[in-house]
Amino acid sequence: MNTTIDSSLLSTQFTENLLSTANVEELRAKNQDKEVIESIYSYWFGENIDTWSKTYPLKTKLWFKADKKIDQEIKEKFEKFLIDATTENSKLCERWQTTSRGKLILIILFDQFSRNIYRGTRKMFEYDHFALKIALEIIDDSTHVTAYSLPERLFLYLPLVHSESLIYTAKGADLMNDLALQVTQRNLRKRYVTNALSAKTHQQIIEQFGRYPHRNKLLGRESTEDEEKYLKTTHNDFVLSVQSLKSVAVEPIDKNETASPIQSDRPLLKILVLHGFRQNANSLKRSGKNLFKSLKDVATFTFANAPLPYNSMNEGKEELSAAFGDENSPETSYQRIWWNSSADSKTYHHLDVSLHYIDKLFQSEGPFDGIIGFSQGASLCAILCALQPFGNISFDFSILISGFTPRAACYEHLMQPNSIKNQPSIHIYGVNDALVDNDRTIELAAIFENPLVLSHPGGHFTPNA
Repeated sequence: MNTTIDSSLLSTQFTENLLSTANVEELRAKNQDKEVIESIYSYWFGENIDTWSKTYPLKTKLWFKADKKIDQEIKEKFEKFLIDATTENSKLCERWQTTSRGKLILIILFDQFSRNIYRGTRKMFEYDHFALKIALEIIDDSTHVTAYSLPERLFLYLPLVHSESLIYTAKGADLMNDLALQVTQRNLRKRYVTNALSAKTHQQIIEQFGRYPHRNKLLGRESTEDEEKYLKTTHNDFVLSVQSLKSVAVEPIDKNETASPIQSDRPLLKILVLHGFRQNANSLKRSGKNLFKSLKDVATFTFANAPLPYNSMNEGKEELSAAFGDENSPETSYQRIWWNSSADSKTYHHLDVSLHYIDKLFQSEGPFDGIIGFSQGASLCAILCALQPFGNISFDFSILISGFTPRAACYEHLMQPNSIKNQPSIHIYGVNDALVDNDRTIELAAIFENPLVLSHPGGHFTPNA
């Protein structure tokens, strides 16, 4: 008995089988994608970790420490996905961009893992444009701040910072600054502030050179004389991060401690510290001990002692008595000041003595990479910043805490908005500062070009971190 098979039915069944197979393959691909995306996310941010938690610990050693073992591990585990994502006709990049986490992981592949895998070669930067394109698409949607946690947003913004286009670098620096301002935990804030400072430095480099000089050698670009000078004197870690680790790798000191091959040979920054009104070098050293201790791995500090003694006729007596009470004031014989102000604050008596003292200090203890100033010391720091083009001293950055704009008539022309240029600066104030109004600190910051302004919930004191 012969059976006749309807060809149309056969065709329909064949098509259904094909579609069923295709659906299975598509589902399998989605599951595989999700598994890979989650494995990369867990490697980078930690397993079973909630990055939305206020106590989430940033994995800065993994993220930003140049380590040969980490580079090799990332290469072995994830290079194949980086290659696949950028291979012509590959669908991986398209598929991963269908989810928020997939987009984030692509950015990490293109902008972070590429730097680990190809450190010391031009391929470090080969994938930057892929990361920038995805990052810009995400950032253009203002709701990304609710879709991504603070640590995740750190990596969304880095492609902009890494760009050699000023419009993107400046935007990246602004976003990093905004990110730091949103961190409420003191122990974490300093890490975000560090990233914000680095982003601002990137912006200033692009403003000055129009490109990143430390990439020139790898990209076959000839450096200018100014760029060569910069490369010889810079203290920025990211400048060294492009170097191959093969020739500079350092063996671990012991099995429990891994030494950083770059940081081990890196000189510490030298920072001059200027105390406030009615303080002295030792009192500021004690009150800010936690801050200085937290920075001991990156800098050494020289605490200046103002040459002028305080007496009861000095400006600020009534304000300080009202704030602290006369009975709580320390012995005045130990209190120092940087100048005596006239009644109208237009004349700073004996400031020339302090400037001469600072000049001698730079000669005997310097040079200094930067200055930290508190209160009146911050105001003095602003004067030193403004005088740099004309004076005998030179330094690269300043941190001004609870500072205020100098009101001396002789410096009025130097204290105009945006008048202090090419001087990276951080300005910090306590929201409950009863002695220096917050507006005065913000006014001081406005004198600097591209200042970074931060706040803490306390009063008139040096923050602990």
